[in-house]
Amino acid sequence: EVRELISFLTDNATLVCTMAERAFLRRVKGGCQVPVGVHGVVDGGRLLVEGIIASLDGSQIYRDSLGGTLEDAEMLGEKLAEKLLSSGGIEVLRQLGIDL
Repeated sequence: EVRELISFLTDNATLVCTMAERAFLRRVKGGCQVPVGVHGVVDGGRLLVEGIIASLDGSQIYRDSLGGTLEDAEMLGEKLAEKLLSSGGIEVLRQLGIDL
């Protein structure tokens, strides 16, 4: 009942970006102590998600982006995570003791 009462406060663009970002972070087991980042932007009815996985000293950086429909937000976040992991990000995370 409360959710229905305050539903007018929901900003759909923010919700979509957050869904993609959280899906990315879940896949790479990202948190405050892990050198990963992700940012989603809605532009013209499409979603662009940018992500990064880096070593602690910055000597290894894996960065990429994906775009797609708003409806595919979570899939885009997961797909971007997989893309960065397979390009070398998984080794960076393993060096930090993160088991994926």
